[in-house]
Amino acid sequence: MTDLNIHNWATTLIETHKKPLKYLEVISNKSLLSTKSEEELALIDIHLKNIFEASSRDRVERRCVRAVGCWLPVEKLVEVKKVCGLINNFGFANRNGKYLYPEEAMFLLETNRLEILWNNVPMSIQQAYQVIIDEDIHKYLLYRKLSLEGFRLLKPPVDIGEPSKKKLCVLPENEKHVDCNLKLLQDSGPQSYHSADVKDKFDYKIYIPEHSNKDIEDFKLHIM
Repeated sequence: MTDLNIHNWATTLIETHKKPLKYLEVISNKSLLSTKSEEELALIDIHLKNIFEASSRDRVERRCVRAVGCWLPVEKLVEVKKVCGLINNFGFANRNGKYLYPEEAMFLLETNRLEILWNNVPMSIQQAYQVIIDEDIHKYLLYRKLSLEGFRLLKPPVDIGEPSKKKLCVLPENEKHVDCNLKLLQDSGPQSYHSADVKDKFDYKIYIPEHSNKDIEDFKLHIM
């Protein structure tokens, strides 16, 4: 592309964005059965023309409005370095920072809401599919479908580098054998059952679009 063409293209984009399309006129009422009348066909043609005009407009997304994260291959998470836009509705945060799960990061990358760095180089969508999603493609496609339909999917947070509060007890060499035998006896004996401590296995808490801001999920989803 020559300098002149680039200048003309940039000028066209600026003029287009000075007059943004704020409202897309659609057909207000639909008939149950098509009448094939001239009036109906003309109305459909106008509607299709409006849709084509709206979808053919050039769009430019500013890089500064994207969040930025770094891929952590060991933890299989994306660490958020710059919070921006809708990023607060995804992932989890702890004392070390904010993190995104692979499917969340991939979805935000595809919707142009996130830039993922790996070795200080931005990932392409193709590379992210290979590195981040890998063999979990079916899980991600389900996540993306539900997210695009307006559902809110939340996963339980995981510990990233959190210091352990449990005290370790180091047994002498002569007591380790006794401790192992005692543990085997305890595991094979009667087990106490506390219903309050048992949680159903699930991958996501699902909130339907109308209830996306409430505290209690509508249902839980486990992907086999």
